[in-house]
Amino acid sequence: MIKLLSIQYWIEESVLMPVNSFENYILTWKPDREKLKYPIYTSLAELMEKDIASGVLPVGTKLPPQRELADYLDVSLNTITRAYTLCEKRGLLYAVTGKGTFVNSSINSIKSVVETNTEKNIINVGITVSPQSNIKQLKLIINEITQDKSFADNIRFANPASTDYQLHAARKWLDNFNIKSTGEILITNGSQNSLTLILAGIFEAGDRIIVDQYTYPNFLALANMLHIVLLTVPSDEYGMDVAELKKILNTNNVKGIYLSPSCSNPQATCMPLNRRKEIAELIDGYNLILIEDDCYAFLIENKPQPIYNMVSDNAIYLTELNKAISPGIKTGYICYDEKFRSKLEQANYNCNLTVDWFSAQIAAHAINSCVYEKSLAEHILLTQKRNEIYAKYFPVSNMNSYYQWLELPKGISSVAFESVALKAGVKVYGSERFLTGDAGGRYFLRVSTSGPDSYQNLEKALTTIKQIIDDIRNQATDINYTV
Repeated sequence: MIKLLSIQYWIEESVLMPVNSFENYILTWKPDREKLKYPIYTSLAELMEKDIASGVLPVGTKLPPQRELADYLDVSLNTITRAYTLCEKRGLLYAVTGKGTFVNSSINSIKSVVETNTEKNIINVGITVSPQSNIKQLKLIINEITQDKSFADNIRFANPASTDYQLHAARKWLDNFNIKSTGEILITNGSQNSLTLILAGIFEAGDRIIVDQYTYPNFLALANMLHIVLLTVPSDEYGMDVAELKKILNTNNVKGIYLSPSCSNPQATCMPLNRRKEIAELIDGYNLILIEDDCYAFLIENKPQPIYNMVSDNAIYLTELNKAISPGIKTGYICYDEKFRSKLEQANYNCNLTVDWFSAQIAAHAINSCVYEKSLAEHILLTQKRNEIYAKYFPVSNMNSYYQWLELPKGISSVAFESVALKAGVKVYGSERFLTGDAGGRYFLRVSTSGPDSYQNLEKALTTIKQIIDDIRNQATDINYTV
């Protein structure tokens, strides 16, 4: 058997191809033939993955035509085809009909937004933090729950099903966002957990999902981990560009689309009704699965109709409470059609076994007792006050957002700006953390006005950012900003 396998590899992968000189011929990728081992197609795929991770193959690179790469490496066309297919299944590549195969835009753009800096003298406008104005009410709720006679049983018993009390609260919460009450509801451990269940339960490795050019980085990381291919569509001031979306749909086999229309992260764009309707028509026309992430919709005072209501039953809507009520409440709600029930419930059982009953119960009490209404009103007021401070320094993207989107002047990348700002005592997140495609020479900052612990520190951070920008424009420093 070993001898037969060796013969098979020799026939399939070691047949000498016509040798051409590539000294003066441009190939976008020239892997070292000496580094390849049997089976060659898997070795080639591993080498490609390393080159993508290291930046040798940048985002959006068009790979050599398969025949040319086969000729260059002196292997069969079938070997290259299998290597490309394997990498596509891993989410490393995507193919466009009639155009070629490209490095997936979600790979190199993934940069963590996990907070690692604990220095007290650093003002943080990178992370988003919801106001803590309702501590007294939450303490009363927690005391009420723990004093209940059934508390000991509930906190000990791992029941995968949510209680009627919790589901009633979930429907009441979703009513705030004009969500039709006919859908199924699954209670989860927050929005990131919801996205994990959706991608792991409904999508498979190699499936393609459309995202905005700048997208929630944890979604990018999750899709990459599950080997799901992300296709980028640029946006304008109203959200995802419809014409560009059509182009992608006409040239690719796409399964889903991920949107945050009420307050996109990081651009803080609120998509108008007409744009929502246009995108909804395309979602139905191309039979896409909609993933609508509306975790910041609670900050909008006149809430528009969600796209979820405008499409057929091929849609999933998710929201959470930690941004609206308290960061410590890791409870999320997924609303979906019955046809997704078995897959999502199975994913929930596989990933969680059960949800955090205590957190879900606190959320249910806050909603059913209407404590959340006061909390939301205070959140909106405090958010607007902070953005009024921001407006003294820069144009406001969205008055009802925890963060603002600020374009940088030419001559500095957002990565370089992050470094300069940190040395000046300010932690801020640049657009390259959220990028899923080509930056096009434009760079931005996501400035979280909710991050600093006081108005005074917010003013200090904004003053520092403005000073750095002014220095760049006036060329008043000797720092190499393009590093």
